[in-house]
Amino acid sequence: MSSQTRSDPFVTCVRDRTDFISVVSDYVVLKKVGRDYTGLCPFHAEKRPSFTVSSEKQLFYCFGCGAGGDLFEFMEKMEGLSFKEALHHLAKKVGVPIPEYREGGGVASENVEIYRVNEEAMGYYHHVLCKRPEAAVARAYLAGRGISDETIRAFSVGFALPERDGLIRALKGRFNSSQLEAAGLLCRGRPGQTPSDDYDRFRNRVLFPIRTSQKKVVGFGGRVMDSALPKYLNTPETAVFKKGSHLFGLDQGGTRRDAVIMVEGYFDAISARQAGIPNVVATLGTALTEDHLQLARRVSNEIILVFDPDEAGTRAALRAVPLIAKCGMLAKVVSLPSKLDPDLFIRKQGKDAFMACLKGANTLIEFAIRTLGKDARTIEERRRVIQELMPMLHPLKSPVERGHYARVLADVLGLTERDIRAEWGRARQVSSISPVAPGGHLAIVKRPVDEETLVGLLIRGEINLSAWVGRIVPDDFSDPHLREIVSVFWNTETKAWSLSEQRGTHTVGWEGISDTARLLVTRLSVAGVVYDDAEQTGSDCLRSLCVKRLQQESRDVQRKLKSAEAAGDAPSVRVLQRKFFDIKKALSGSVHRAAVNLGA
Repeated sequence: MSSQTRSDPFVTCVRDRTDFISVVSDYVVLKKVGRDYTGLCPFHAEKRPSFTVSSEKQLFYCFGCGAGGDLFEFMEKMEGLSFKEALHHLAKKVGVPIPEYREGGGVASENVEIYRVNEEAMGYYHHVLCKRPEAAVARAYLAGRGISDETIRAFSVGFALPERDGLIRALKGRFNSSQLEAAGLLCRGRPGQTPSDDYDRFRNRVLFPIRTSQKKVVGFGGRVMDSALPKYLNTPETAVFKKGSHLFGLDQGGTRRDAVIMVEGYFDAISARQAGIPNVVATLGTALTEDHLQLARRVSNEIILVFDPDEAGTRAALRAVPLIAKCGMLAKVVSLPSKLDPDLFIRKQGKDAFMACLKGANTLIEFAIRTLGKDARTIEERRRVIQELMPMLHPLKSPVERGHYARVLADVLGLTERDIRAEWGRARQVSSISPVAPGGHLAIVKRPVDEETLVGLLIRGEINLSAWVGRIVPDDFSDPHLREIVSVFWNTETKAWSLSEQRGTHTVGWEGISDTARLLVTRLSVAGVVYDDAEQTGSDCLRSLCVKRLQQESRDVQRKLKSAEAAGDAPSVRVLQRKFFDIKKALSGSVHRAAVNLGA
């Protein structure tokens, strides 16, 4: 399998059987625009869609960050998979049998092993909770918190026994200590001790499996049932788990017509889902991160934060403002009455009361204005509030939004709207003088327009390669990656364009070129550029490349002529002068006559 390529029959079969748009739609809300689909890029924060998917070409590309590729590369990037793992995942999804390959003694990747260990551990912990008499105390604890047996099954809630090595013994023979340690489930004894001193990380805790949207178990969150500390214990960072990059409850699915409701705790999310409230996810005891927002945006472009109604919850909401503003999501904040967290509020007052609170949510910016400005009394305090809010207000482009928040801020601070707008204008001027490049974006290299346009027309099939014959060669392309792409069509033995090589971008052997060049092929393939006359545009670009080549030849001849004159080499001077005049004549003539003289 290690030698497998994208032209392998098995790979081709999986690609042909897979609905590319359906796969991408599991992660990105797509909108059909012409023949292609667009949406907000899942790989970087953006406010306007620059992510394009071509169903016809089976390619994706983001014109904002430069990420792109085919079906398998999309899965690799989204799920952190190798090519083989992405291939097998999609094969199982579309029901294509996976052929047997000799691995030459190789082993599966570490990620696959960790997923397997976690899956087995989840089954063990869930069985213990549901069946073992020693888990009666955990079942009573969950019942006391209103968690039903059906919900326990839906979330695969489990229980880690108080004993030292229950999991180690249960999985013995299937996984070794190193595999359990890699998954974060086993802790080693002190240096110098024997393997018998290894112990389970989770003991005497109710366990919540943390799964991806594809239902792969990446880790666990464990809660004690008494006042012991720490109250919550998560899986440590592993090859597949990073606490700030996952959301609990994401595997339960959602509806795209509804906003994502983000809470803080496992029980908050479970109680909400049990009450029939959709799209509820929880952070894992960390501050909100860009990764969390990217995950949420796969379900909806709107988010409602329901943090605990205390000072810590308020601070968490305020910290989220710049992140969400950068991500471009529509965000609101709910402050629950009665000082109850979402879990208790739903259990005491019910789903309808909770949904009513969601309907009354403030926008995140209005929440920030009212929270930061409520105690500002002095001029200095008011100025400090305005300065703190400006980074949140500056990205707003709509005059309606700017006007609304200017009025709210003026009302909260007891100032005139004119004063707020004046301060806002000064802040925008400073920002325009010292622009800050958005983080997380890959630099998009500027390439010669004529060269890039010509290559784009070729690989999209809008001009024929035969038009290049006798007019340009690969060396006419100054950009190294464009030159690398067109060299695929060039026969190095005959020094001519191989007309039989011009096929669709699905079939040309792009695997022989660099990753950067292949990504450039993807971008040019899905570029939604429409020309009134593609053939004329291509002809103009060919003429431009011919002219640039002749101009370079003219400079070279002039340099040689100067040297020949200085050396008194009269025969060479006569030859070079004749060549120089031929080039000048070609430059002033048609592109066809220029091409004839290229070899003069």
